[in-house]
Amino acid sequence: MADPTGGGTRVSTPLFDRMTLAWVRAYTRGVPEPIRDERRSELESDLWEHRATARQAGVGPRTTSLSVAARALAGIPADLAWRRDTKGDHMSAQTTTLDGRGWIGMTADILATVMGGFATLGGLGAMLGDGDSLGYGALFFLTGVMLLAGAYLRTRRPPAGLALVVVGAISWSFLTYWLFLTVVAGAVLVVLAVVATNGRRRFA
Repeated sequence: MADPTGGGTRVSTPLFDRMTLAWVRAYTRGVPEPIRDERRSELESDLWEHRATARQAGVGPRTTSLSVAARALAGIPADLAWRRDTKGDHMSAQTTTLDGRGWIGMTADILATVMGGFATLGGLGAMLGDGDSLGYGALFFLTGVMLLAGAYLRTRRPPAGLALVVVGAISWSFLTYWLFLTVVAGAVLVVLAVVATNGRRRFA
C-alpha cells in the first residue's frame, strides 16, 4: 500500500486491506463524489497509519491483517450509520428503488460483504488451525472470496458479480447447512442480488 500522503513507496496491498477498501467502495457507492472521495481517502489513510503503527510496534503482518479485518467488521454498524446520515437529499428517486445502487442493492452488497468477511476469516482460521479442517477451511475461504468479489463486481460487471454472489451464497448455505439462520441468509442474499441486479438493468 502506498503512503496516502504521497511520500511512501508503493508495495502490494495486503488481502484484508483490499477487502476493507472494497467494502468502503461498496457502502459509499451512490454518494456524491466529493463526500464519497473524502470518506474513501480518510479510511485508506487510516489503514496505512494502522499498518505503520503496527510495524513500529513490531507486530507481525499476519496479526496486523487479522486486526484490520476485526476492525473492519466491528466498524460495519458505524459505516452503515454514516451512509444513512449521508443519504439525506443526495439520493435521487432512481437510486432509492431497484437500480442496483439503491437500498435493495446496498442491502445485498452489505449482506454479501458481511458473510464474505466471516467466511474468509473463518476459513483462514480453520486452515491455520487443526490440520483436519484444511479442506473445509479452504472451501469456506473460497466462498468468502467469491462473496466479496461478487459484492464488488455486482454493479461494475453485473453478470459476473451476480454469478459470484449466487454461487458464493449457495456454497455458504451448503457449508453451514446445520444452521438454519445461515441457510436462510444465503437464500435471502440470492433473492436480493437477483432483484437488485435485474432492477439495475431495467433502469440502465
